[in-house]
Amino acid sequence: MHLPIKDSLTVYDPVGCPLCGDTGYYGRIGVYEIMEISPRLRQIITARGSTEEIKNAALEEGMHTLHHSAAEYVRDGVTTVSEMLKVSFET
Repeated sequence: MHLPIKDSLTVYDPVGCPLCGDTGYYGRIGVYEIMEISPRLRQIITARGSTEEIKNAALEEGMHTLHHSAAEYVRDGVTTVSEMLKVSFET
């Protein structure tokens, strides 16, 4: 997984306040992995391609894994590394 590097990166730790009940988190945000079925992917699936073949083709076509999407939220300061690790894993 490779994310574009910003000039500087600040990684946040949760800090509590009355609004968040001293947890450091307030609200929820969805983390998604969406794979659009392109003609190439349709062909691989129809030919009973392996999971690895499908995943590699999808990634080549720009699909973001759950881990990648969560890492973008960390990079953008929306969430923390610990929350990213709770919702995503790389295989």
